[in-house]
Amino acid sequence: MKKKEKGNSYSTPPTPASLRPSIKTHRSPLPLPAIYRKKRKREDGREKRGGNPNYLMALQLIDTHRAGAEVYTGAALCKEKAAELLLELHLPNGLLPLPDLDEVGYNRSTGFVWLRQKKAVTHTFKKIGRVVSYGTEVTAFVEDRRMRKMTGVKTKELLIWVSLCDMHLSDPQGKKINFKTIAGIGLSYPVSAFVEEEP
Repeated sequence: MKKKEKGNSYSTPPTPASLRPSIKTHRSPLPLPAIYRKKRKREDGREKRGGNPNYLMALQLIDTHRAGAEVYTGAALCKEKAAELLLELHLPNGLLPLPDLDEVGYNRSTGFVWLRQKKAVTHTFKKIGRVVSYGTEVTAFVEDRRMRKMTGVKTKELLIWVSLCDMHLSDPQGKKINFKTIAGIGLSYPVSAFVEEEP
């Protein structure tokens, strides 16, 4: 009898290294020293703020109206000039509770005002239970009993921060102050809620 011939066996060619799936092991990076973590946090904060279109617009407006403006620096002098500004505009003296001002500018020919502080702050007006946020740059075009085209001021509406763009005293007796958001929502409160009692 003839022996059965064995069938030809074919072996699978090896897969080229470039086509092989790569398996990577993910290792947690070593923690940075505290000093570098703080530095990176500060840099991230500046980058985030710098990418804010409202912040960039405020900077552009300040640069545009700086020429010919009255500019004051120093915490004590800025606080004094901010209070004088509100008095001159016949607005309540507690409307801008900014404790760490480092620059105040007022271009009287264009009516543009800016207030710079070291960091953003939030303030609660207790008489009306309203929380307001003030950015590092607060700007507005001002006239008697009014601030318009404001930037840097927000109020909380149903857990959402909404930018304010206008505030003014509407009634002749000056007992009501009206605010308007960029969405067109109007808010009205008694002026007494924003009056800061003299010590």
